[in-house]
Amino acid sequence: MYKSLRVYASSLSRPFSTHSLVIKAAECKGFWESNECHDRFIRLWGRLSQRYGKYPHVAFDILNEIVDESVCDIWNNLAAKAITVIRKNAPGNWIIVGGTRYNSIFTVKDISDFHSPKIAYSFHFYEPYIFTHQGACWESFMPENFRVSYPLTAEEYCQVAKEKLGGQCMGIFMCMSPDASGAVMLDSLFGTAVTVAAKRDVPLYCGEYGVISNADDVSAKRYISDLQGILEKYNIGRAMWNYKGLNFEIESKNFTPQL
Repeated sequence: MYKSLRVYASSLSRPFSTHSLVIKAAECKGFWESNECHDRFIRLWGRLSQRYGKYPHVAFDILNEIVDESVCDIWNNLAAKAITVIRKNAPGNWIIVGGTRYNSIFTVKDISDFHSPKIAYSFHFYEPYIFTHQGACWESFMPENFRVSYPLTAEEYCQVAKEKLGGQCMGIFMCMSPDASGAVMLDSLFGTAVTVAAKRDVPLYCGEYGVISNADDVSAKRYISDLQGILEKYNIGRAMWNYKGLNFEIESKNFTPQL
């Protein structure tokens, strides 16, 4: 079992302490435009890898959930520099690199081939979002009393999205067969990422997946069971979000048989 040291989205455009592990970069446009911030980011990973590289069970997740797809090229260049620095201090540790759009599985294809050993491509999987984030209070388009079950067909989810969410969350279903449902629906979303990773001989890692606690227990357990079956099918390592609290706790759902 590996422990992941992950840098989260925070602001490198502000001063930070030498012991800070939190950087708000993924959402900060100032960060992506600032060479000074990039240098700080590289120096931070130099210090972290120097400190933790002696532990072979520690993996380095270099930046979590980059939002803006337009910074893809900047991110690939910055990630390559970070990997070079980390490798000087931690030649044998795994390095985890995610794509844009909140580590979307659909942007794995845009991550560079870094031609370095022990690199893993990370993605977060919460599809269909209409189900996994039902009633999420932080989504302005999502009524807090909105509920939907799993599995439904792509056509049924589209209809619910039109009627209840003003058409939000429909896009993912538009490229599917209308009758796609359950594990078949989920599996259809993995194709490009799996193909790219296999071609480059880079393993995939699902750094987050889960279901909001608003979902009914039966639907949530079916979803987790289907998704984990697919992850195992493609030999993808995984980390579930999350154990306790933060609206996605698995503790209250009794997922033991699925896990």
